[in-house]
Amino acid sequence: MSEFAIRVSAVLFIGNSILLARHKRSKQEYFVLPGGRVEYGESLEEALQRELYEEAGIRPSLDRLLFVWDYLTRTRHIVNVCFLVTGVEHFEGKKTHEEVLQAVELVQISALNYIDLRPPINSSIQRVFDSYGQGPTYLGKFVG
Repeated sequence: MSEFAIRVSAVLFIGNSILLARHKRSKQEYFVLPGGRVEYGESLEEALQRELYEEAGIRPSLDRLLFVWDYLTRTRHIVNVCFLVTGVEHFEGKKTHEEVLQAVELVQISALNYIDLRPPINSSIQRVFDSYGQGPTYLGKFVG
């Protein structure tokens, strides 16, 4: 059976750090942008606000669309819509007791090129941090 979903995610810079979600699956630990699936009837903004509150306990302001990309496997197609969010000045980190999501934490931008970020959009995020971008970007297709 095939699955299709829309996922929203956020890029949130606090000082020289970015907010990331640390995942652990099949003994692999990696980072993703915080966010999650859009539920039926939700706007993209409503879904992002809900997910960020559930995962990190924050309610940032939506700034603008940054990236769109497709994630494809043999059985799944997920369209990812990523926004720049603002309005959070401080974050202590949040550990969870979920199976996959281990924690939401700040990671120094200087470490961005050395972490396992999935999909591997480290350089795209670095460009946004360096210049705050020029507009939305379609990042293409990532195959898993």
